[in-house]
Amino acid sequence: MLTVLELLVRAAYAREKKDPLGQANAELQVLRLLVRLGKDLGFTSVSQYEFISRELVDLGRQIGGWAKAQPN
Repeated sequence: MLTVLELLVRAAYAREKKDPLGQANAELQVLRLLVRLGKDLGFTSVSQYEFISRELVDLGRQIGGWAKAQPN
């Protein structure tokens, strides 16, 4: 998550935002997989997994919207 945050801060200050936003989206996908693995291995409950999954999906939508708003 810290990597995603760092990439979002970099995007906020960059002239060309597409690359850091794309990297943040990729890191977010890795985080989703790790969260699911944590649930499958029993480190988190189903309700905890559901909560963080909803938050990660929302964050992904926000990153996607920001990326789409950037000029080509």
